[in-house]
Amino acid sequence: MNIQDLGSVGELIGAVATVATLAYLAFQIRNNTKEQKRQALIGFVDRLNARERNIRSEPGLLEVVMKGEIDYQSLSKHEMRRFGSSESELFNAIESYLEYAKSGDLKPETVEVMNRRLKLELQHPGVRMWWSHWGRYYFAKDFVLLIDELIAEEAA
Repeated sequence: MNIQDLGSVGELIGAVATVATLAYLAFQIRNNTKEQKRQALIGFVDRLNARERNIRSEPGLLEVVMKGEIDYQSLSKHEMRRFGSSESELFNAIESYLEYAKSGDLKPETVEVMNRRLKLELQHPGVRMWWSHWGRYYFAKDFVLLIDELIAEEAA
């Protein structure tokens, strides 16, 4: 075997190593992407659960939320702020979830569950009142349109 033959063998080994490296990198990127998606979903669920924990653990917040769901205007200014913060936390989490869903990485059934959660929340007159007074001004236009459509459906 002469030098030229050795060079050809070296090139072949290099080409095989390059293909193997690229395959390994593609595998790692795919796994990393799956893990990032999984972490994103866990983050959304954690945000929703955090709101529920706050309602249960912050003194008086459950009463404020229940009262506000019925009649937002009956709340004191302090209670309105607490109620608004709690609703904003929920709506921010749902907006993020639905925005993520646009990537196509969520099952349609999962998106429908979140839409049902939104519809349930919007059945409360106090939530709709908070939305019209404050909430709609803190979210992206497409989310505002979605909420406004859901409220219109509820009213029909």
